[in-house]
Amino acid sequence: MALRNAMHRELSATYGAAWYDDSRCGLDGGTLARIASAKNDLVRDRYPVDPPHLVAVLSFGFWVTLLGRGGRPAGGASPKCNYEMTLWRPCLYRAFPNARLSRHQAHTPLDYLRTLRNRVAHHEPIFARHLQADYQSILTVTGWICTSTRDWIAHHSRVDEILGHPKDSDSLQF
Repeated sequence: MALRNAMHRELSATYGAAWYDDSRCGLDGGTLARIASAKNDLVRDRYPVDPPHLVAVLSFGFWVTLLGRGGRPAGGASPKCNYEMTLWRPCLYRAFPNARLSRHQAHTPLDYLRTLRNRVAHHEPIFARHLQADYQSILTVTGWICTSTRDWIAHHSRVDEILGHPKDSDSLQF
């Protein structure tokens, strides 16, 4: 949610609350199709098709994709969309106020975490992963967006305890 909210905030500041309908964003065909599908889902479920509802139904993967390079425009025309120039430089870099990052440096760990999230959501085994590193990556990326949110996660999370790295071994009860 922190990623989604930060990106939506910055896109809205540059392109307006309904940024996803603004052609200046230069969204590629796949992204526009995902937005259209989300709008159709909202209509089917009798929800308003407005920024708060649409932003809420777009997947984590959608937001990560906006940090990618961009693909082919709708209709497959050339050249490819350039998210560096239409999304990152005008606004999305500001979604990460606590880090000086390139678009690629923001995209890479988030895409990796997208894969982890999908594996967990689909009940796939994750035991072979370095889960402590995954957790640290979550904290790092969250800290790029909001240090208070990162600190809240670290304070309330039981990941360290479950992985056998207690935050404070004196406070554990057996």
